[in-house]
Amino acid sequence: MKYLLAYSIPLISILGINEQGIASYSGVIFSFLLIPILELVMPIDESNYSESQIKSKLENNIFDYLLYVNILIVYGILLFTLIKITNTKLELYEQIGTILSLGIVLGANGINVAHELGHRKKYTK
Repeated sequence: MKYLLAYSIPLISILGINEQGIASYSGVIFSFLLIPILELVMPIDESNYSESQIKSKLENNIFDYLLYVNILIVYGILLFTLIKITNTKLELYEQIGTILSLGIVLGANGINVAHELGHRKKYTK
């Protein structure tokens, strides 16, 4: 379940970009206000995975598929936002909110997914 939370920023951002108005800032508000507040109030889990758990998770292809879906999401949101900006009359504050929310998605998902895919190592048997 916690791996699916990685999709929360793109989901919140795309909803805000679609709605426009002050909602165009939803990706920024969610990322820089709501998530830090949740991190403050939620309990800290200080446990680490054992070597066998790490090996098991690396051998599970579901995590690779989640990364590949993220690639589609990043390019999909980029395309959707470019279409929205070019086909909609936006106020300046909406343009700024849209660009900031898109930047959050591209930064958080794009860079992290590219890094994870580029450095993913499978344990050999």
